[in-house]
Amino acid sequence: MSKKYIIAIVAVYCIIVAGCATSRLPTDNIPRYALYGTNYLPLAPVCDAQDIVLEYDPFTQVLLLSKKTHRLALRVGDPFALVDGQLHYFDHPAVLRDGTIIIPESFNRGILQRFFMDKPSLPAQAKVVQPSSIKRIVIDAGHGGKDPGAISASGLREKTVNLDIAKRLAKLLKDEGFSVYLTRSTDTFVPLSVRTATANSFKADLFISIHSNANRVRSMNGFEVYYVSPAVNDTERGFSAIGKEIPSVKAVELVSASPQLKATLWDMVYTHNRGESIQLGRLICRSVAGVLDNQILGLKGARYYVLRGTDMPALLIEVGFLSNSREERLLGDGLYRQRIAQGINEGIVRYVRELSFAEKEN
Repeated sequence: MSKKYIIAIVAVYCIIVAGCATSRLPTDNIPRYALYGTNYLPLAPVCDAQDIVLEYDPFTQVLLLSKKTHRLALRVGDPFALVDGQLHYFDHPAVLRDGTIIIPESFNRGILQRFFMDKPSLPAQAKVVQPSSIKRIVIDAGHGGKDPGAISASGLREKTVNLDIAKRLAKLLKDEGFSVYLTRSTDTFVPLSVRTATANSFKADLFISIHSNANRVRSMNGFEVYYVSPAVNDTERGFSAIGKEIPSVKAVELVSASPQLKATLWDMVYTHNRGESIQLGRLICRSVAGVLDNQILGLKGARYYVLRGTDMPALLIEVGFLSNSREERLLGDGLYRQRIAQGINEGIVRYVRELSFAEKEN
């Protein structure tokens, strides 16, 4: 081997090593602040550098960070955060200083870069879907028994349509391997409080309530999905839930926890669930649009009791308008109801698949 060839190899090696040694993270150029014996960074530019969506409520001082399938909830002053529904502690809290929210370096490297930094994609054949944390699903057929719900001009009752679609959806989900529970499987009346209590005691991972719509404007038609409205106060819900077990948090971690801490954690859980509900709702709307030749009205916030009272991501689905003559005929057709169930099922499966990939990456 010639001396020139050896020198060339050494030169290339040195360039590669130098490149590796000088590789920088997206946040390396952001200025640091020395505070409480550690380094802090301003949160806004940290999120910008990593394409993280940042939302902040100055009244509650709750921060919401999201990117792809990841969600993080954090309150200024607290040394913990809920990341994808899991509780994580860190050494120093986020701080509001001179109107700027700053975070400790350890939080940036230990939490944000771990969960939110883009990673090299694997070849498609190397990706294997792992079992997801979504295993239990409660399907709620709206109304029932003495409560018929909406009634069409021809006498088709909402409670009947809801139950049929709920049972079809439950079968599809069971075939996918989920554990499914129906709040009612017959024409019986179930109070709203019992429906939510059932979902919570079942420790459901998702709650889906099936309904049919009606409106005085007969031309109104379409499929729409509701999640718990941002107008619902999560802090108040958190204080009302102090005595309940917090999902994803070990009981031993809360033995000496104050009511304020428990309320804060519940606040974060509810906020996290809203984000997950929105993501699930979007996927269901897309999937249903692919199987129904009908208008998709989209995703909306609402204050429905069954959405406010559940401790997991929850949706209320209005499958169509019984007050509309065309949709009344469609909803009276078993094949059409089966297509609705298939669309909802596909949306849930897509949501779980995305969540599985996110969990696998972590």
